[in-house]
Amino acid sequence: MLAVNADGYLTEWNTQLKEITAFSREEVVGRQLLDFMTDEFLQLVADFLQNSREGVASRSLQIPFFSKAGEEVNIVLSVIRNNTTSGELTLEVALAEIEATVSEPLRSPVRVALDEDDCVTEWNEEAAELTLFLPEEVVGMKFLALITKPLDQSVARMIVKARRGCLAQPQRFSFFTKAAEELDLLLSAELLSGRVIIEGRLVEAVPDQTYTAEEKTHRSTLEKDSMNVWNCDTCDSLELSRN
Repeated sequence: MLAVNADGYLTEWNTQLKEITAFSREEVVGRQLLDFMTDEFLQLVADFLQNSREGVASRSLQIPFFSKAGEEVNIVLSVIRNNTTSGELTLEVALAEIEATVSEPLRSPVRVALDEDDCVTEWNEEAAELTLFLPEEVVGMKFLALITKPLDQSVARMIVKARRGCLAQPQRFSFFTKAAEELDLLLSAELLSGRVIIEGRLVEAVPDQTYTAEEKTHRSTLEKDSMNVWNCDTCDSLELSRN
């Protein structure tokens, strides 16, 4: 659990958050909540907080959150108390559950190869079948153009880290099809023979209403080993530039 005042400064930080992020209460109280978010999610979180203060119905928000080690931890924010007098919000924080199950209509995973400019150089049959894009339509395109915003920057970091030889657990992203529909894929990236190879599998999410809020928190506590964090000590700080 955490609390932020009307100006977005943290006023509360419980022991569970210390376990998740390694930041103590003393280290974060008085700092902006947005200081712990990746740049592409700043406006999304700011809007979520503002809408919550104004009483606009807001669903829980899943975002990456920086830990003390500079790693990204996927968390879910849910507003549980709104003090309309002071503007303070109290939010429940839980580790994002990787409850997605891999769908098996494809014999092989989607496989995409990228050159040094992150342009597609290989697009296998499974990728074409799933997205309806033919190889000749996407080869030469920027791969990030196929990822929904603001998640494209998280994929960009995954690609940068793959080039540095860093390993990461597969992450779930929304992917555009030719029909402009969104598909959820579990993506992973690695460097092979100088090229970044991205593999992905279609996933089906377990509906949110399957678990109560209390059950979700309990399950998240038990599943800390499933945290979507980077396994790389040399990639704690990255500067990303986009062409």
